[in-house]
Amino acid sequence: MIVLGIDTATPGLSAALVGPEGTIASFASEAGRRHTELLAPAIDDLCRTAGIGLGELDAFAVDVGPGLFTGLRVGLATASALSFALGRPAVGLTSTEILAWPHCEAGHDALAVVDVRRSEVAWAYYPGVTGAAATATSPALATPGALPEILDGFRRPDRRLVVVGDGARRYRTVLEEAGFADAVIDESPYPSAAVAAAIARRRLLDGSLARASIGPLYLRQADVRIGWESHDLPPGTTTHSPAPAERA
Repeated sequence: MIVLGIDTATPGLSAALVGPEGTIASFASEAGRRHTELLAPAIDDLCRTAGIGLGELDAFAVDVGPGLFTGLRVGLATASALSFALGRPAVGLTSTEILAWPHCEAGHDALAVVDVRRSEVAWAYYPGVTGAAATATSPALATPGALPEILDGFRRPDRRLVVVGDGARRYRTVLEEAGFADAVIDESPYPSAAVAAAIARRRLLDGSLARASIGPLYLRQADVRIGWESHDLPPGTTTHSPAPAERA
């Protein structure tokens, strides 16, 4: 099974092809607001480099947010269009889960923090694979000043807790000034399309993936709302949601 991963939910853009042996080819760039301009050529280059046609892809994985409104819509629209055109499933994953997954796989707890602008962050906690009775949380909004209290609520003396994401990097001093200078902060701030594809591939193969929507996860409403067109998509894929306009 070969999965194309797409991640445009943050200023970092990435795309990757993942197969049985791991990552086949990948692309990453700090795109800023150039997601629309860069994504399609990146996917084309990946397929050319790997010698894999779009018709040979078995599924698509896409970051549904939380993140930046305009960017994540680009990835969702692309994954939905490819899924619909090729009759392949599309899998939606949150940006916080994608950020946390490598650390959780290594047995560490993770607090993923995404900068969603307007002086807010989106965060979620995920226990490592050996994480006893701890349970993951759903993504939620908070002010940067609330991060020390959030972090303190999930620290366990017998566990390593990694704080990851561009929100963690941007507001690192908030944690350090609150006495968390020893917090482990991952310096890779953006979700990875290769990780998203690997998660989706595993869940598709082991049957643990339930039918789910790949509509955007914004966590908040904007001043302007734009209608999101719906389509009949292949099994495992749906997409229809209001899309608020982005404000920095």
